[in-house]
Amino acid sequence: MTPEAIGHTVCDAYDHFARWPAERRTVAAWDALVQRLHDQLVAPDPARGAAGLLWVVSQGARYPHVNLVGELLVRFRPPCPASLEEVLDLVEARFTSSAHRVAAYLRLEFGEEALVAGLEARAAGRSDEARRRVAAFLFALAAG
Repeated sequence: MTPEAIGHTVCDAYDHFARWPAERRTVAAWDALVQRLHDQLVAPDPARGAAGLLWVVSQGARYPHVNLVGELLVRFRPPCPASLEEVLDLVEARFTSSAHRVAAYLRLEFGEEALVAGLEARAAGRSDEARRRVAAFLFALAAG
C-alpha cells in the first residue's frame, strides 16, 4: 500500500466513524478504531505507515483527520521516515494548530531543540503564511 493510499484509508475510516450515531462514538470505539488502523496500516511497515500518516498532514486535511493521524503517531511512535529538513518543510507549508498531536510526535522523534533551532535558522525570507504556520507549531510544542 502506498503512503497516499494509507492516508486515504485513514481519512475514510474517520469519515465512516463520524457517521455513526453519537451513542456509538465512545472512547472505547475511538480506541478500537485507532488500534485497528495501526494494526492494518502502520504495524506491517511502520516507516511506510508513518509516511502515509504524514501524507495526510501534507495535504492540509481537515482537523478530524489530522487529529486521528496525530493520535496514531503519538500512541504507536512509528519511526519518522522524513528527515528534519523535510519535517521543517511540512511545518512551514501545511501545519495548523489542529495538528498539536503531530507536533508532539515530531518533538518525540526529533527533539524540541532541533525543531526550534531548525525553524529559527530558516526564518529569513519566510512568507507571512509560513510565519503563521511556524507560530502555530511553536505554540503547539510549548503547549504539549
